[in-house]
Amino acid sequence: AMAVMLTSWPVGLGIAAATLGGVAARLGWRSAVTTAAIAAAVGLLLMLLLYREAPRPAGVAAGPPRTLLTGRELRLSISAGFAWGCFNASLVTIIAFGPGLLIARAARRSATLASS
Repeated sequence: AMAVMLTSWPVGLGIAAATLGGVAARLGWRSAVTTAAIAAAVGLLLMLLLYREAPRPAGVAAGPPRTLLTGRELRLSISAGFAWGCFNASLVTIIAFGPGLLIARAARRSATLASS
């Protein structure tokens, strides 16, 4: 389950980078945003319709009800979520701006070499 969850980000970013630019070029940026929102809604709908709890072995009673997180657990969860969010933000930034930066640097280097 963790492998699927961790793989979903880079795969989704790759699919979006490969497809949404073309959608935006043909139909406008609003269509690209709408396409991404529809894809997310379809994924949510599929999860709600198809996900099932794993069956419990026969004779195993349900555990005690869940309790709230302690203060320490909550702080650790928030810090881990913040770190994961920063990682994903950096990944999105690299994918979004990296190609343009590399192209601009190559063009500048070519212009410098041509003028010398």
